[in-house]
Amino acid sequence: RNLYNMKLEKMEYDIELAALFVFLNKHCFNGLYRVNSKGLFNVPYNNSKRVSCDEESIRMTSDYLKRVTITTGDFEDACRNSGRGDFVFLDSPYAPLNPTSFESYTKEGFTLESHERLARLYDELTERGCYCMLTNHNTELIEQLYGNKGYTISVVNVKRMINSDANNRKGQEVIICNY
Repeated sequence: RNLYNMKLEKMEYDIELAALFVFLNKHCFNGLYRVNSKGLFNVPYNNSKRVSCDEESIRMTSDYLKRVTITTGDFEDACRNSGRGDFVFLDSPYAPLNPTSFESYTKEGFTLESHERLARLYDELTERGCYCMLTNHNTELIEQLYGNKGYTISVVNVKRMINSDANNRKGQEVIICNY
């Protein structure tokens, strides 16, 4: 984790950083990715002895990603050039289930205003003719933002791996589609 963070601070975006990311994802607590206020990875190691990944999967993924454009930045900027027939999958930080829910996975956070902006973008992408899918918690906020607009909203029961109380590792999420 220290080496990964050091490389992040130096902006050394290389193969070693990618390998460290895969390792940390497989060997940190429940595969969680979370950063502190400085943007540095801060999830504890889980003492797992399992294999991080298999070489064939990495090579197949690498071959596939050669045909994919990956962008970073604000979600509105990332979707700026999306148009008719494009598929856009939006998996934003989830809306809080209650006032004490943890939701700060990035240093910037994802606020109520961010959720409202995302809902407006979803509507705009729909008007542009994009095929959109969005996932989130099944909350009143998400219902307010996406309900009654003609979108298909499927509620699914899920098992959560991340919760301080093992008895509360069940919940409901929604999959919202405009097609």
